[in-house]
Amino acid sequence: MSQVEAELRVQRAVEACLADLPPDAPVLVAVSGGADSLALARAAVRLDRPISVGIVDHRLQPDSGGVARRAAEVCSHLGIDGVY
Repeated sequence: MSQVEAELRVQRAVEACLADLPPDAPVLVAVSGGADSLALARAAVRLDRPISVGIVDHRLQPDSGGVARRAAEVCSHLGIDGVY
């Protein structure tokens, strides 16, 4: 599967999960810095609703704090204003 196909699948899954919410309902995405949570954040950005991100540091790696900081930077770069 190509990256484009994978991103499209994630996007469709996110949209399906949020389909029952009002269109202006805010979305909070938990991001730990792994490929899966960053893909989720990227998909959430494409939604037409308010997005915030909660950065999660699982402390499973020696540099987990650095991973969390980089995840926050990526989310800010994606244009997500609410990064906590």
